[in-house]
Amino acid sequence: MTVQWDIGKTMNRVKRAVSAGIEDTAEYVKKDAVRRILEPPKTGRIYVGAPYRIGKPPHQASAPGESPADDSGTLRRSGRTQRSGSLTREVVFSARYARDLEFGMFQQDPPLLPRPFLRPAVEEGRKVVKQLITRRLRSER
Repeated sequence: MTVQWDIGKTMNRVKRAVSAGIEDTAEYVKKDAVRRILEPPKTGRIYVGAPYRIGKPPHQASAPGESPADDSGTLRRSGRTQRSGSLTREVVFSARYARDLEFGMFQQDPPLLPRPFLRPAVEEGRKVVKQLITRRLRSER
């Protein structure tokens, strides 16, 4: 009995599956971050009327520690994934204030305390990455 194994073909299959699984994970993280922005409860300040809300409906902001509350949609629409290497992906929220919301701004008075949305989504992504890569490996057969 002879068994032949084409290691090059197998490695290419594994690399494609891992790359696709990492891409799936990045999309999962982006969608989870957007879900966190959109979903209540938000328990922060309610903005009504002048000077903040002229001609707009009231808006309930997030409290410190909660994910940011969606108002204009700029933050959630700014999310994207991008390739940063053959087996790496980045999840980026490019709204100019995304970093300030995620990490807070302590140099102002009063400070803006963190409203994390991406870091919790990354933690969830860490829990599912193995499943997503395994799913892609099985579909490569």
